[in-house]
Amino acid sequence: MLFTSNKSKEHNCNVVSERQPVDRIIRIDEMIRLLNVSRVTLYRWSRNGTFIKPIIYNNRTIGWAQRDYEDWLNRV
Repeated sequence: MLFTSNKSKEHNCNVVSERQPVDRIIRIDEMIRLLNVSRVTLYRWSRNGTFIKPIIYNNRTIGWAQRDYEDWLNRV
């Protein structure tokens, strides 16, 4: 997964350029179900490095790249 060096301070996310391909984006509601945690916990984990940071795709979609999520699962 390729990311730009820009970081969104508002959302604490990595910003992905429209030209960089993303296989599938897992949206917040699905990620909450997959991890069985609250929205607050998920964002807290992303902020403190326990979990991967979400990405912003096309300046509007916030979520996690499926490949990044699978990589994270293999590390824990």
